[in-house]
Amino acid sequence: MSWFHKMLFPPMCLLFVVLCFSCAEPNPGVFRTQQEHPSEIFKANFEGPSLEEAWLGGWQLPLQERLFLKPDPLNTTNQIICMTVKPGDMVAKGSRSELIWNHLDPEGSERWISWKVYIPEDFPYAKTIRDDKGRPNWQIMGQWHDTPKEGEESSHSPPLAIQTVFIDKQDPNYARSLSELKGIVGFDASWDKKKVFLLGHGAPPKGAAFWPATPGKWQTWLLHVKWSQKDDGFVQLWVDGKDITKGKKMGKNMYNELPNYFKLGLYRNPDIDVTQTVCYDDLRYGPTRKDAETP
Repeated sequence: MSWFHKMLFPPMCLLFVVLCFSCAEPNPGVFRTQQEHPSEIFKANFEGPSLEEAWLGGWQLPLQERLFLKPDPLNTTNQIICMTVKPGDMVAKGSRSELIWNHLDPEGSERWISWKVYIPEDFPYAKTIRDDKGRPNWQIMGQWHDTPKEGEESSHSPPLAIQTVFIDKQDPNYARSLSELKGIVGFDASWDKKKVFLLGHGAPPKGAAFWPATPGKWQTWLLHVKWSQKDDGFVQLWVDGKDITKGKKMGKNMYNELPNYFKLGLYRNPDIDVTQTVCYDDLRYGPTRKDAETP
């Protein structure tokens, strides 16, 4: 993995070491196991009087109040789900508030997944690509995590993830990474103090595509993925109907034969010292594009 990709994607084994020193008495957190066995098609519109009815998957939360339902700020007749991470929030060896869905996708399967994401206008970004300790300032809003084999502990970066990044030409990391940034689909060298999203893909991951973030507005993400330990694996991403990856991005996206599982929410560098909230709606998961695009 190049310097740039190490700079952006969370090094899991390093994170475990950091946490040993940063959390003498870690919060045990709030966990919920998946309540529904996966079928070929899964949909969640986050409607319902309670979290337990609005979401049938699992979750990992530092505190229960970090996960909540609320009216859509742009359409108060619609209900959405939101997750918050505050400074010091730790659970499952990370700074996170995440939903979990294990679709048990076998190697060789193709899946279509769509969901909507809303970042508030006042969302406070980490202002540099790396923190003062030289670690990536990752802020992941959707990831597929590998499943370690029995007796193993995962030390891999997610083979498929979407994170948000603040591009600032005054960032001391910017000049060092510029040549590689230019090699990623969608990057614009004129960006400065720009809020963007980055798709990472591969085992290990590399930057696959950039596109602008739109705080205060919804975006609809549609992913088509084939899971494979070989180079015939791929991902393709559309945002609001636009092909962001410009076709399929090919490559291995499984570390072993066990299924990757989906995590939706916010997972970030534990040293980010601001409160962040992100919201989601209309998750759809199935074997065909129609499954992912039909309410």
